[in-house]
Amino acid sequence: MDVAFILDKYFKGTADISIDVFDAQTLNAVYRDVINAMTSHLEIEVSVLQALSYCLYEMMDNVHIHSGKPLGTAMTHYDDERKVLRILIADDGKGMGFGLYTTSRLVNSIGKEFILHSGSHKLIIQDGSTSVIENGFWQGTLIYMEIGTGEEIDPNQIVKRRTTFRGLNPLAERSILVALQRRYKVQSNN
Repeated sequence: MDVAFILDKYFKGTADISIDVFDAQTLNAVYRDVINAMTSHLEIEVSVLQALSYCLYEMMDNVHIHSGKPLGTAMTHYDDERKVLRILIADDGKGMGFGLYTTSRLVNSIGKEFILHSGSHKLIIQDGSTSVIENGFWQGTLIYMEIGTGEEIDPNQIVKRRTTFRGLNPLAERSILVALQRRYKVQSNN
């Protein structure tokens, strides 16, 4: 995977980028690390963290399920000045079947920018408009998004199912709970 290209294209001039490579065995640990890093920023609304934790796990999990490659890459950066969380998940395999419906709902609610690059095409959602362009070639699938973090949302509306957010993804639920407990120094009886 061309990490230098990704950094230059999506994070140019940015410091303090978290870069994590994961496989099927390290997916859960990397996911928890990313969630812990996000919850360390007190400016990020809890409801944003809840919805994003579900989407993030789905994207990372789909790397090893659909890409045909053993490794995926996750990059995150919190822009304190703009109050924007930048996330990139990529593989260099044959492409992925992301659960993009939920992610698109999150982007439509609080997203600043969303890019899905696979093969020679990019789907770009920015400022309420959607376009598909032909732009270079990416072997595999790359998803980049900028999410506004200061606005409270209803995660159950983002993860629109017949149930509530709780119970949809046990790892996401547990990781966000532990991270929030750490953030607010709450003791758990579990």
